[in-house]
Amino acid sequence: RDRAIVDESNKTVLIYVTEEQKLDEIQIDSMELGGSKATVVPSPQTVTNFFRPQKFIVCRLGKYFEEWIVDVVQTASIGTPGEADVWARHATVSGGIKQGVDPEIEYKKESESTWTTLASEAITKTSSTAFKAELTGLEDGTTYFWRIVAEGQTSDEATFTTEKIIEVPNLNFDTWTQDGKNWYPNPVADNYEDPQAYWATGNEGVTSGLAGGFEANSAPSDDAVSGRAVRMITLGGVNLVGTAAGNLFVGTYKTNMTKPSASVSFGRPFTGARPTGLKGWYKYRSMPVDYVGSPADLKNDQCHIYVKVWDASDNLIGYGEFVGSETVTQYTEVSFDIAYSNKKAKPAKMTIVATSSRYGGDFKGSKVSGSVGTGSELYVDEFELLYE
Repeated sequence: RDRAIVDESNKTVLIYVTEEQKLDEIQIDSMELGGSKATVVPSPQTVTNFFRPQKFIVCRLGKYFEEWIVDVVQTASIGTPGEADVWARHATVSGGIKQGVDPEIEYKKESESTWTTLASEAITKTSSTAFKAELTGLEDGTTYFWRIVAEGQTSDEATFTTEKIIEVPNLNFDTWTQDGKNWYPNPVADNYEDPQAYWATGNEGVTSGLAGGFEANSAPSDDAVSGRAVRMITLGGVNLVGTAAGNLFVGTYKTNMTKPSASVSFGRPFTGARPTGLKGWYKYRSMPVDYVGSPADLKNDQCHIYVKVWDASDNLIGYGEFVGSETVTQYTEVSFDIAYSNKKAKPAKMTIVATSSRYGGDFKGSKVSGSVGTGSELYVDEFELLYE
């Protein structure tokens, strides 16, 4: 796209054209010099050869008023848009620029006609001929156009589409279904096969007669920030496995008494926008370790909340966690970031896990091998995935 720089004080016009544009085939559609009532001689529309700068005389009321020099310069593009690292609500764009140029970045939604100029502090020159820029406050699932502007020129436009946020069901933990002793954090009494069963617990294991017929140790509670919360408690004296931490997770559970560690499968299909963090509310009673395993020097139990994200090849690409070591008697907000080891990979599976004993899921054979404290109790409520 051609651009012109007009210098009123020196009465010059510098027109930039692409390198492919022939200088003897220039077409000026309009050029106003000396004001709207002035006459320009020769008429700019009749001058097509700009191998050399051209002189134009401006007359007013039929008399000489001033003289202008118009020059046309072939130049490479002021900049070239490059890659875009795109998330749900922000994107990092990069590109190349002419040496010595300080670029501006303009962007807009596909549906908009007006361009927005990015604040200069959001642009970083990574070298004399390259830059990156941070676009924030974007809408998820939306196509954007962006371009480079400098020295009166505009680059070619580039485009990207932000990731679409997909809602994870029952993050407020208000939905539960009961079947006998078992509680399920789903609209159905299932945490394995039913399509509506997104969350799971290990309740079926601890309520079974073989384990000792305990009450469910992961269940809804009216002691909540809003609606219902989840109460998880670590049990001792559990047949076969020794102990059982309260837990809640995105995934499936099917009791396997021969190999208890195989009862749990973490993760459900997830192809939405990559979350950048999680926040929610928790309170915790940390009990002294009375079931000693690994780590052997752990004195008081710890709760654990974490998120894992995998790609289509089952590679772990994102992880974030919170570990609580202190007793917290009142609901307290918790939040943590999710760090991504591969920012180009797209998610295919995700889990969110909360447990009253951090090491209660570690097994050696059929026995829990992690250190836990019987009676450790974790409440969580109102989880929210963050997209920044």
